Amino acid sequence: MLLTREERKALIVTARRAVGPSVPLMCGVGAHSTAQTIEFISDAAAAGANSVLVLPSAYFGVCNGVDLSSDFIEAMAKRHSNIVGVELTCGSVAIITRLAAALPREKFAVFGGQADFILGGLVSGSSGCVAAFANVAPLCVVRINDLYHQGKLSEAFALHQKTALAEQAIKGGTAPTKCAAAIHNATYACIQNAPARMAPRRPYVAPTAAFQEMLKSRTEEVGEIERCLPLICRSISSKI
Repeated sequence: MLLTREERKALIVTARRAVGPSVPLMCGVGAHSTAQTIEFISDAAAAGANSVLVLPSAYFGVCNGVDLSSDFIEAMAKRHSNIVGVELTCGSVAIITRLAAALPREKFAVFGGQADFILGGLVSGSSGCVAAFANVAPLCVVRINDLYHQGKLSEAFALHQKTALAEQAIKGGTAPTKCAAAIHNATYACIQNAPARMAPRRPYVAPTAAFQEMLKSRTEEVGEIERCLPLICRSISSKI
């Protein structure tokens, strides 16, 4: 929400260059007004996005917490062929189950909105998850997905439990997520002074030193696992 229009375009161009032409690139384009959303969609397409993730244009503070029913989502998907999927941040595996049962997988993809119920979602028919925690431990999230599809459910569940506990520490919003990413991913990528450089923009307030220590402690184990995983996991490399 705090990126300028030019910054959004630059990030999509950079992402497309990083992953190459064959990896599907889905970009968030939600905005408060319909006109601004349409601008963001045009920018994303021009910058190399294959699809976009759209929120109903509205004021976030008032509309936050309003859930869309599975019946409504199903009706919209059947009425509009360009609606090809949904991200569910409600945490409801039941909605995933109903949508996966009602809509053909090859035409409509259901994604969970957090990593802490990725396994439940996969078992119920989801295509994966769109997770803020993947900015902190992307390889762990991919590893859970890989283990599930390999039939190694015990290993997948063990890692899933660890990531779910770690993810709870960043549930406070953008600032904790950026802080955790700075502590782990950015630092391991040799970005100097990452926590200071990745401080949130106003009006977000940067986490206190005490909060950062708590965050580091609660994500430490997953961070160690992340560093031990191959840089490119199987499900990623298969798309490159």
